[in-house]
Amino acid sequence: RRRFLARRREEAAGVFVFILSRVRREKTLRYLLVLLSDAIEADAAGLMTAFQDEDSQFSWSVFLTLLDYKDEFVALTAATCVAQLATSISPTTWRRASS
Repeated sequence: RRRFLARRREEAAGVFVFILSRVRREKTLRYLLVLLSDAIEADAAGLMTAFQDEDSQFSWSVFLTLLDYKDEFVALTAATCVAQLATSISPTTWRRASS
């Protein structure tokens, strides 16, 4: 996983965001969020950078809409992904974003 993410981080980030923004089937969402959580564990900082680079208009809304999902597993796994990504952002990035 680490080697794949190291080589194709930008592609993986784009695919995750694209699919998560369109899929509403519960089983598929569960599967994708578990895959994303595993990928974040393998390379959180790199994946977050790729999310931001993939789309300069990166929006947390893809993940935040899942926090209110009717299935608790989907909501809690999305919350875990958001927390993992947020904690991987460097302090300098936070300062730039708040300026």
